[in-house]
Amino acid sequence: MGDPIQKVEWTSPKPFAVGTTRTVYMSGGLVGEEEFIAWEPGKRMAFCFTAMSQDSTESFAEDYQVTDLGNGSCKVVWVMAMEPKGFSKIVLTLFGPLMAWFNRRMFKNFRRYVEQQAAVAVAG
Repeated sequence: MGDPIQKVEWTSPKPFAVGTTRTVYMSGGLVGEEEFIAWEPGKRMAFCFTAMSQDSTESFAEDYQVTDLGNGSCKVVWVMAMEPKGFSKIVLTLFGPLMAWFNRRMFKNFRRYVEQQAAVAVAG
């Protein structure tokens, strides 16, 4: 299985900040329009869907918070909130374990990415 996020297009000009928008293309043909509701580089970013290509979700948001723990380490707290609607409520119940597996995989990839970026920063 591939990554859930296939492509991201930023639809707001730089510099990015609260109010920045992007379009996210996901597996299964789902396309989401997002708006950032928090933007603190290196500390926090949060966004919510403002539109989706499929009528399966009432609302969706994610919030990532990073806390510097010193000694080159940090703590990342991720909160996802989703309100499925219609048939999606049943699907989410049935496929919840698969979604949990995807989330674990995504965060392993995220951890690798952060560690690579830290190594580049130290070497640079």
